[in-house]
Amino acid sequence: MLDFSDFSVIEQGYADGSIEGWVPTIKRTLEQHEAHGQIQSEMPSLYLGGEGLQDEKVDLTQIWSHPSVVQALGFAFPGVHQYTGSCVGAAGGNMLMTLIIIEILMKGDFEEIKVPFWLLPYGRSRFYAGMKSPGEGSLGSTFAKAAKADGIIEATLSNLPKFENKDGLSWYENAERSWSDGDARQTMDLLNESRKHPCQTVSQIKNTDELEQGIRNLYPSTNASSLIPNMTVEADGEAYGRVARSGGHQTTFLGVWRHPVKGKRFFKYVNQWGLRWGKNGMGWIPDEDVQAIINDGEETYLFSSLQGFPSQMLPEDIFNVIK
Repeated sequence: MLDFSDFSVIEQGYADGSIEGWVPTIKRTLEQHEAHGQIQSEMPSLYLGGEGLQDEKVDLTQIWSHPSVVQALGFAFPGVHQYTGSCVGAAGGNMLMTLIIIEILMKGDFEEIKVPFWLLPYGRSRFYAGMKSPGEGSLGSTFAKAAKADGIIEATLSNLPKFENKDGLSWYENAERSWSDGDARQTMDLLNESRKHPCQTVSQIKNTDELEQGIRNLYPSTNASSLIPNMTVEADGEAYGRVARSGGHQTTFLGVWRHPVKGKRFFKYVNQWGLRWGKNGMGWIPDEDVQAIINDGEETYLFSSLQGFPSQMLPEDIFNVIK
C-alpha cells in the first residue's frame, strides 16, 4: 500500500505506473473512447464576453483564505489531498470550491460557502466511464459530465464520511474507494439532492491564450495529461516548475502571471499531493509547459455557472460579510 501522505512516494507511483489516476487515450476502452467523444461533442464552444481582470497576476487561490471563507468554514480552504488514484475527483474538488467562492464573493450570488463533496461526482465520473465498481482512475470529460448532470452536495451532511483538515482536506483511502463506485446505493440515494446543484457550463480549451482569458474572467479549470511538473521554491518565495515526469494525472490551473522579471507568462498549477509539494501544494509553470499539458491530454476545461447552496442570509447581510 502506497503512503499518500508522502508526495515523493506519490510522484514515483505516477511515474512508474503503479498509480493511474487519469486514464490516457492509449489505455482507454472502446466504451471510454465513445463516452469521451460524445461528451466533448456536446460541450459548447468557448465564448468569453470580455477581457476580464487586467492585473499582472491573477491568482484565484488567494480567495481560498478570504475572511468570508474563514468565517464560513472555520478555516482557510487548503486544497484537497488525494489518498488514492482519485486525482480526477480531487482536482474537481479544488475547482468546485474555487467556483463556489468566486460566484459568491466576486459575482454576488446569494449562496453559502460550503465545501463540496467531490467524491460524489468523482464516483459518477467513473460510472460514465464504464467503471462500475470501486477502484481508481477516471476521465476529465466524464467528471465534467458528472458535475453538469449530477451536481454536488455539501460535504458536511451527517450521512457522509468526515474530512480532516490535515495536510489539505483529507477523506483518506477508505472513503475514496467506497465512493469511487458511482452506481452504489449510497450515491444513488443522493442524486435527487445533488442534481439541484449542477455546474451548468463546461467548455474545452485548446491553448494558453484561452486559458488566460478564462482565468481572467474568473473561470477555474481542470487539466489532465501524462505530464507532471517538478517544483522548486526560489529566492522570491514562489514555487516554479517544469514538466519533468510522466503519469496520468488531473489537476487545476487557477492563476496566470505575466512575470515582470522572468519575462514570460506563467500559470498556477495546483496539485493534490499535500501542502509540502511545491509551495502549499502548488506552483507556477511556464507557458510552453502548460501548452504541452493541454496538447498532451486534450482534456483542459473551464467551468462556470454553478447552482450553489442558497444562502439563508438577507442580501444586505451578505454585502456586509464580503466588504
